[in-house]
Amino acid sequence: LDDIRLPGMAHVAILRSPHPHAAFRSLEVERARTVGGVLFVATHDALGSAGQPFPLLLSHHGLVAVTWSALARREVNYVGEPVAAVVATTRHAAEDGLEAVTVAYESLPAVLDLDAALTPGSPLVHDNAAGNLAMNLTQGCGDVDAALRKAPYRKKQRIRVRRGGGMPLEPRGVVANYDKQLRELTVWSSTQEPHTVRNTIASVLGLPR
Repeated sequence: LDDIRLPGMAHVAILRSPHPHAAFRSLEVERARTVGGVLFVATHDALGSAGQPFPLLLSHHGLVAVTWSALARREVNYVGEPVAAVVATTRHAAEDGLEAVTVAYESLPAVLDLDAALTPGSPLVHDNAAGNLAMNLTQGCGDVDAALRKAPYRKKQRIRVRRGGGMPLEPRGVVANYDKQLRELTVWSSTQEPHTVRNTIASVLGLPR
């Protein structure tokens, strides 16, 4: 995306949380707005209807739905969660604007281990996910109990799946251009799921796909 140049293109830098779980005591962006080259500073409240939670991508009747917004509202729930965004004429000006944003956090109890998260009384990562359990799913086909009784061998296995995320060789980037006359938004995104990105943007911004 770095070779895409559009007339009047602005640059966005995002302030991210250094805490796994914390509430905002204060979030001050007025000084950032006075930094040279800064065009706009966004917090969750400034997003208006675009600050609504993203739609749930993969729904399931047994899944506790936990979604998030483009910018954190009252608290952050993971390290790296976006807190504020600075739009500026250059990338350097956007970064300077970020340095002028002041956030006071109130640290909240955090849980950093999967087994500890399921321990009764463990701090909740999300208030609406009781016991920190997203889903308890049991599947079977045919007469499972009979098959197990007749099986000459049985194996019980615990499978741990590593966290997935962007790697250094595949950095994330987005360029967007909105044509007011056509009411058409064109987005260039370094993603493996272009249709999911399109549908999510359309839903949040209230635009037809």
